[in-house]
Amino acid sequence: MKLLYKWLIWLFFLGLSSTNWAIDATNCVVWIQDEPSWLQPERPKYYEYALQWERLPSKVSWDPRSEIFPMEISNEAAKAKLYLDTQITNNSQIQLIKIVKLELPNALMANGIEASNQWMLIITLSTSEKGELRSIVFLLDGTRAQEQVGSGGRRAVLTGDFLGKTASKGGPQDKISREQTSDDFRAKLENSDFDIPSVQWDPLANPFPLDIKEQVAKAKAYLSKTKSLKDGSLFLTNITLSRFVPTAAIKTRQLTIQENFHHWMIAFLFGNNEASRTDRHEVVMLLDGHIINGDMNSN
Repeated sequence: MKLLYKWLIWLFFLGLSSTNWAIDATNCVVWIQDEPSWLQPERPKYYEYALQWERLPSKVSWDPRSEIFPMEISNEAAKAKLYLDTQITNNSQIQLIKIVKLELPNALMANGIEASNQWMLIITLSTSEKGELRSIVFLLDGTRAQEQVGSGGRRAVLTGDFLGKTASKGGPQDKISREQTSDDFRAKLENSDFDIPSVQWDPLANPFPLDIKEQVAKAKAYLSKTKSLKDGSLFLTNITLSRFVPTAAIKTRQLTIQENFHHWMIAFLFGNNEASRTDRHEVVMLLDGHIINGDMNSN
């Protein structure tokens, strides 16, 4: 079986070579982290995060329609910060957490492991000294991708956002564009009369407060109702958790930033089987369950 598996992988690489992609025969790039544009020109423009092909698919899969997310995000966040503080800097701050679906080539299904529900957890931290953004990338079985400075060559990237695209010096190209929502939810967050959520989350101190599976179902139901989309045609491609500080509302209520430093919004991005691959629909909610790129009172 191992010989068959290696033979199929060789065929896969042979097929990729016909598309003129310069693929490392031992590593697969699964994520790319852009650096802020204001960094010094001599700094790397992006970092690549790669896994050995033999690590794929992961032995741990996840079906968001029916299964609880198999990792405790707060535990992985603590591991990511500890690793970054130990290896790179002693003062990092978690800014962004993503759960992203991996699109694996059919050849990798030869080892009998479920390959259709493969995901990775990406924890992005900022470094106060250098102003860099660095990511720690985990498969769901805990395997950590190796970081390397982005090269000038072209590489295939196997995530939903970059599937079939290439990365080159200057950052990834041709990202799939998201649907533009008619309602500017960010303006709501910045409004002085914004209703500050009662639920906050410190990822280094507390478990994530929501059941991800339930919120995925809620987001799909919202799209089915508001956009007349069939629930069965929607498939999740990624989840993004990002910090926000409702500064105007905090000032109006004479509160402090320190008391409101752990607010997060959660963006669920769905594809649609009945439309083109670039047709994407996003639902954004807060930790109290309110959907904010629609009716603020949606529950």
